[in-house]
Amino acid sequence: MSKPNFSRFVTTSIAASVMMIMATQARAESFVVNDLAISGLQRVTVESLQTILPIRMGQSVSDSELADSIRALYATGQFSNVQADVRGDQLVFFVTERPTIAEINFEGNRLIPKDGLTEGLKATGLEVGGVLKQSTVHIIETELKNQYISQGYYNSDIKVKQTELDGNRVKLDIEFIEGKAAKIVDINIIGNHYFSDDDIKSELAIKDSNLNPLSKKDRYTQEKFNASLEGLKAKYQNEGFVRFKIDNSALNIDEDKNKVFVEIAVDEGERYQFGDVRFLGKTTYDDDALSELITFKAGESYSQAKLDEATANITNKFGDDGYYYAQIRPISHIDDANRTVNVDYYIDPVRPVYVRRINFSGNIKTKDEVMRREMRQLEGALASNQKIQLSRARLMRTGFFKDVKVETRAVPNSPDQIDLNFIVEEQPSGSSTLAAGYSQSGGITFQVDLSQNNFMGTGNRVTAGFTRSETRESYSLGMTNPFFTENGVSQSVNAYHRKTKYDSKNISNYVLDSYGATLSYGYPINENQRISGGLNFDNTKVRGGPYMGIANVKQLLDDGGKGDYTPIYNENGDITGTDPSFEKDYTTYNAILGWNYSSLDRPVFPTKGMSHEVDLTLGFGDRTFQKVNYRGNAYFPLWKGTILRGWTKLGYGNDLPFYENFYAGGYGSVRGYDASSLGPRSAAYAAARSGFAQRGEKVGGNALASFGAELILPMPFKGDWADQVRPVIFFDAGQVFDTTGRDKETVNIPALTGDVGARQHSNGALSVENYPLLSTDNELRYSAGVGATWYTPIGPISISYAKPLNKKAGDQTENIQFQIGSVF
Repeated sequence: MSKPNFSRFVTTSIAASVMMIMATQARAESFVVNDLAISGLQRVTVESLQTILPIRMGQSVSDSELADSIRALYATGQFSNVQADVRGDQLVFFVTERPTIAEINFEGNRLIPKDGLTEGLKATGLEVGGVLKQSTVHIIETELKNQYISQGYYNSDIKVKQTELDGNRVKLDIEFIEGKAAKIVDINIIGNHYFSDDDIKSELAIKDSNLNPLSKKDRYTQEKFNASLEGLKAKYQNEGFVRFKIDNSALNIDEDKNKVFVEIAVDEGERYQFGDVRFLGKTTYDDDALSELITFKAGESYSQAKLDEATANITNKFGDDGYYYAQIRPISHIDDANRTVNVDYYIDPVRPVYVRRINFSGNIKTKDEVMRREMRQLEGALASNQKIQLSRARLMRTGFFKDVKVETRAVPNSPDQIDLNFIVEEQPSGSSTLAAGYSQSGGITFQVDLSQNNFMGTGNRVTAGFTRSETRESYSLGMTNPFFTENGVSQSVNAYHRKTKYDSKNISNYVLDSYGATLSYGYPINENQRISGGLNFDNTKVRGGPYMGIANVKQLLDDGGKGDYTPIYNENGDITGTDPSFEKDYTTYNAILGWNYSSLDRPVFPTKGMSHEVDLTLGFGDRTFQKVNYRGNAYFPLWKGTILRGWTKLGYGNDLPFYENFYAGGYGSVRGYDASSLGPRSAAYAAARSGFAQRGEKVGGNALASFGAELILPMPFKGDWADQVRPVIFFDAGQVFDTTGRDKETVNIPALTGDVGARQHSNGALSVENYPLLSTDNELRYSAGVGATWYTPIGPISISYAKPLNKKAGDQTENIQFQIGSVF
């Protein structure tokens, strides 16, 4: 059970109970006041009281006027006792001032935060510097006890100790004896026939300890008990029991006040069916159009949930067409004789409503025009529920805002107009990083990075960065304008220079030096779909050495690359080997086409919806190739914050340059296996030249298939930070394939004298013949495990523990893996 919500200890419940008992003394005769005095004052001044007394010097005073004066003094709240004495023509008020509160201390309030207590007491007048009213103290004691009892703390007690100080001051020490929450040990259901005890108990918010002795859900609270009764009523009404009622609900508490026994007696009644539906009043639409919105049919078992759904559908239809204040009232007529429920919908569209103004607040950084361009509800147009909610959803999808609320305000003296107020809470939309770190797939990393998704509040994305690690050195600069044109055409421009060294990090040993630039445009098809197209220029220089995979060496040489076989001499000047190196410049001009669909409710940590991305690259130049990628995600809310996510990554290439191959394994793929360790392998050139059998270097493949599922769990704690952490239980599967048939090819490799397996030809040349070019493993790899992602100001940080489920001989595994900078 979560911590009891004592923040509901608000002062209205206490202050409304405070009552003042006033005593009045008065004379029976009238008299003339020529002298007036107030005795007993300490901190209250005579001047401050003169203005509130209805008596003036020289005035003839009656008994009622004297009583009014006493009441006026009591009404100040400054006095605990007021008496009046008439001495001839002199009137003297004898008062006893209430003490002032010098200090309030709390002890033992583990469940109620101090700030909440202080604010609650303050609103009832119990605060440091205020006057002390004993009636308020007694009522607060009682109210606090009731608060604890409502949360199941029957052994709790509240004690208020008052210590008198000098100067008519008092110190309050409030001691909280909280005890332990009572546990529900048994829930007894009486009178149920249609549902079993277990069926009913599974729906109740309260649980007994027999279900799970280790759970805290067996702790009793009045709030959960009331919710259980309402849930039980809804369960029966959704199954047709419209006459269902709860005859009795009782709590029995043991003598120690630690155990609660719950007894619920029900009267199920009979099951009813839906009967006829009529639309009455100013229906606006014909009956056929309205009937299409009804989610039930005559003869079906009655369900309150279906009735509510149909009512919402009709309300939304009117609301979407400008009848924002339409009143839709379903009236159910129960026919006990036929056990049917006939429904009459009384409809009053009221009037069409227009949006006068759309206002934004809370956007400190983001400019109004950036938010306004996301609006689908327009000023001056008919108000539409659908368009208003879509406008809110579009603001959330920008990723600039943590939360977006919409308020509607009626325009004074204009019953057919409303104003819309979008209240946003901004969140960091970028990061500036100067860091040094370590990653398993990249080693030691130095990074200078600027990323702003909402650059200077314009909504443009700007990126600039420099990264250097053991495997990669890159420079990049880019900008995306999501509204390059008013109708939502986006423009992206970026340039890059990358130097990548693939060696011990599970990719065939070679170095890439690349530079290039991309210009692309995107066009919105509708609210959820976009198409894009662009051009990319890329120059990539490949350099490899003796440990480069022979499949990659062969392609490089076939493409016109150069091979240099520098001799290695010993101390006697004899050639003992060679130090081969390979080099090739690839210049390509690539056409990029894309399609994107997204119905996700937000870009970071979505909770529902799906996304699909398809990218097609058509390469021309030194090598002509085609490459297509697909990425899909789907999120399905389950129960109490639990979400099911399914993901898929597919890829296929034709005539790919080897540095464009697909890889699998590690984060973003099959966790539990080393990064990029799955897929085809090719022996290192040096090993193949010597004729050694070797499993080989990872060279990737032209086809990728990976997929998985995650059960996203809610955080057990509440707070803003909890919304930034996402724990998961996952299952991953995937593999990289080669469909080109190269696994059936062999190659002859130049060799040296003494090389194992070398064969001398008639011209004296040596070579290793018929060496397998490529080895493949087409069996999918599976893994399962747990992980978590924490979204920090510097970007997401992810960690996982995975167990490979079908590890094969030679597979490289890594149970614990982490990643910084992207969300899988």
